[in-house]
Parts: sequence; C-alpha cells; structure tokens
Amino acid sequence: MAAAAYHVVAARTDGSLWGWGLNFNGCLGNPATLDNLVPTPSPVVGQSGATAVAAAEGFTLALRSDGTLWGFGFNTEGQLGSGLPVYATRPIPSQLY
Repeated sequence: MAAAAYHVVAARTDGSLWGWGLNFNGCLGNPATLDNLVPTPSPVVGQSGATAVAAAEGFTLALRSDGTLWGFGFNTEGQLGSGLPVYATRPIPSQLY
C-alpha cells in the first residue's frame, strides 16, 4: 500500500491494484473518474500481477511480477518517463520499463 497527499493505492495478494481518494490527473489509473473524488477502493485499469506500489503527489508507480514498471497520473517533472511531455497527464497506466 502507498499513500500520497490525496490518494491511496494498494496491491492485493491476487496482484490486482486498487485506488481511492482524489483522482487528480489520473493518479488512480482510471480515466472514467479523472479529477473526481473516489471514496471507495476501485480497480486500476488494466493492472494485474502487481507486487509493489509507490505514490507521490499526483502520480503512482506500480511494479509487476514480470519486472515491468508502470506509471500513471501527472508528469510534473518527467517522472513518468517514456518521452511524455512535462506537465502532461497519463490517466491510464502505461509501461515505463
């Protein structure tokens, strides 16, 4: 489980990833609730096999059991990588490495 200023994300033992709080710029990985309050845990879109998760203000990173790293949310300083412009939003998880 990881918590940031306004959101929480948790990896369950079955590898699914769930988030709740303020979906600021997609930091909960669900474009359907972009920038809205999500008061109860909801699944992160397309995530399975999660083994670890990290959260910071406005973005989330997830490590999968296959060793890949995924990111979503607000790319304020280039932390989401892959050539995404600074200050761009990535509301759907995308593989970084």
